[in-house]
Amino acid sequence: MNLFWEDTAAGQAFFERGMQWVNDCAAFEIPAMVIHASYGAEHPPASQLGLDRFKRIADRAERSGVNVAVENMCSAKGIAKATYVLEQIDAPRLGFCFDSGHHNARKAPEEDMLARFGHRLMSLHLHDNHGARDEHLLPFDGTTDWPTQMRAIAKTGYRGPTTLEVTLKAGYENVALEEFLVLAYERAILLDQLRNQ
Repeated sequence: MNLFWEDTAAGQAFFERGMQWVNDCAAFEIPAMVIHASYGAEHPPASQLGLDRFKRIADRAERSGVNVAVENMCSAKGIAKATYVLEQIDAPRLGFCFDSGHHNARKAPEEDMLARFGHRLMSLHLHDNHGARDEHLLPFDGTTDWPTQMRAIAKTGYRGPTTLEVTLKAGYENVALEEFLVLAYERAILLDQLRNQ
């Protein structure tokens, strides 16, 4: 669960951890970090305190030269919370991370965060599923329409890396790690080719 929104000791600790993540990224020259505006089954209501915490993270990111990308989630409440943060905070270092698996399995199909916030796209989490849940399959092993998806990403003007968020635990347990990595690399190359057509 994301505790940014809660006026509790746990909420404060979670926020301080977020600030430290920005520091860590700067220290290790990591150009961007991805953050969830909401996570898990419970969704505490949006609060001014939570929004102020996100603003402080965006300010720290600006001073540190680190991009902070708010990720789209699967649930309608998760989508609403990410949308709220991106609508309320217009900061040069606070942008959008597009998660293709969350988009394909989203519970609010009318919401297209890539179309809405693509101009602020800073990071990609690309993976596949069968449209019902977040599976983290290799691209082309689920139901995502990759040619259409990659054209939509290309339209945003995003020039960053094509990154996958896949796992062996998604049904590839009998595949040797080296083979899985080769497959993932080959799929990423295919996505890159689709994006650059």
